[in-house]
Amino acid sequence: MTTNSDPRVLVLYERGTSGSRAIDQARELTHGQAGQLTVVTVVTKDTRVRGTGVSARDYNDAVRDSALRDLDEARRLLGSLAERTVFEVVVEGGDTSLSGWVVNRAFDVILLPARRRLFSRGAHPVAATLRGSTAADVRIVGA
Repeated sequence: MTTNSDPRVLVLYERGTSGSRAIDQARELTHGQAGQLTVVTVVTKDTRVRGTGVSARDYNDAVRDSALRDLDEARRLLGSLAERTVFEVVVEGGDTSLSGWVVNRAFDVILLPARRRLFSRGAHPVAATLRGSTAADVRIVGA
């Protein structure tokens, strides 16, 4: 972990037990009132053109609405700490990615919710990329 007394903490929030535990750890790391906390959800932008059915724009709007509901849930879990927390939806697609978004923001700790994998014991799909692109302490928070 960082030696900074006011750590900059990022939580990649996803609904579920692991996401809730990541929020709890972030609360502990930011010492209630000292550190800086950012909570994000990640959505993938669909740019394909469809002949019939749901348009890419409608799909993207629905996915973004779902992500905003997830951030509302994270806000609720944080209680009064939410007042001084930054909430953001990170859109991946084209030239943008979560790791690219993280690079310029100098986080000390990044908390990722663990993911249940039915057929694989491989590493977290985002952790390796973040560890390769930032000096932050990337932690996977289990359920």
